[in-house]
Amino acid sequence: MMTHGNVLATVSAVMTIVPDLGGKDVYLAYLPLAHILELAAENVIAAVGCSIGYGSPLTLTDTSNKIKRGTKGDASMLKPTLMTAVPAAILDRVRDGVLKKVDATGGISKKLFHMAYSRRLSAINGSWFGAWGLEKLLWNFLVFRKVRAILGGHIRFVLSGGAPLSGDTQRFINICLGAPIGQGYGLTETCAGGTFSEYDDTSVGRVGAPLPCSFIKVDEKGMRWFYTGDIGRFHSDGCLEIIDRKKDIVKLQHGEYVSLGKVEAALIVSPYVDSIMLHANPFHSYCVALVVASQPTVEGWAKKQGIAFVDFADLCQKKETVKEIHGSLVKAAKQARLEKFEIPAKIKLLSDPWTPESGLVTAALKIKRDVIRKTFSEDLSELYRS
Repeated sequence: MMTHGNVLATVSAVMTIVPDLGGKDVYLAYLPLAHILELAAENVIAAVGCSIGYGSPLTLTDTSNKIKRGTKGDASMLKPTLMTAVPAAILDRVRDGVLKKVDATGGISKKLFHMAYSRRLSAINGSWFGAWGLEKLLWNFLVFRKVRAILGGHIRFVLSGGAPLSGDTQRFINICLGAPIGQGYGLTETCAGGTFSEYDDTSVGRVGAPLPCSFIKVDEKGMRWFYTGDIGRFHSDGCLEIIDRKKDIVKLQHGEYVSLGKVEAALIVSPYVDSIMLHANPFHSYCVALVVASQPTVEGWAKKQGIAFVDFADLCQKKETVKEIHGSLVKAAKQARLEKFEIPAKIKLLSDPWTPESGLVTAALKIKRDVIRKTFSEDLSELYRS
């Protein structure tokens, strides 16, 4: 059983990581308080006297699903300085939305964006030829100011947790928002706080060093200590990298091992994808995937291609749509340098979103792998038969 002391230990440890927390900060809360990450985060905010504004994943930005055109989302109204983020629900969608707008704008604006992003990326990677000083301020004013407005324009720190965050998305959000993204690792069973990346750590794919309130032990037997079921590795500087859940690594027919979570994190960056679940059968030599298609993006593509359709469900059944989205997944996989056997050979497109109400994802929007497998068992079997 968790105690108040467990929660307060996490709170006191996190307060040592994020600098200058105080009354000037505004925290945007949108995850359910039943989620231990949100419970711990709001206790931190209350302890230092920050303001808290409550929102919803469906009303977070001006273009969210439940926001009427022309009205403001939660972030635009609250103008938060701090927020937690679940990658698939927020950060991946912000990235996709920005790239879609940039592509739609085209011309000199598109060239300026990619030039600014490339220059800032070089600087973050340590190159003296990247954008520093006055040039950084110039790009922030000319280009990235509009991106920051999506989340209110005042974000100074984002904590990502609850699911893997792809390196590409982390870099993109870091550059465009101009704020560090901290990654943390923990479990509900151990009261959230396990590790937390340093405020100024610019590396990707790592979740930081153990917090002052926690101890981590590498023990194959898992006796007396809580056995997490996660596979990770420690770097030479003491920071932890989470590779995957042990139960989410599947051995294919010819002996290759597929990390389902790692592949899903790489493929979710496709602009056509809202949600994805990779499935690997040990009796076959390839993977398949269930893909919840992004309705605005896919319908926009279909209209440009002159493809007629009755409704979105009908569009998702068309061979041209499946081919286009599968091609985008292959492209994303190659950019992430995935092995050929990790790329889904076949996909099934789904038109209905996965929501907590449908029971297919958790309140923190993590996929319920076993429930999805059971719900779509016939579709998965058909992918291997066809």
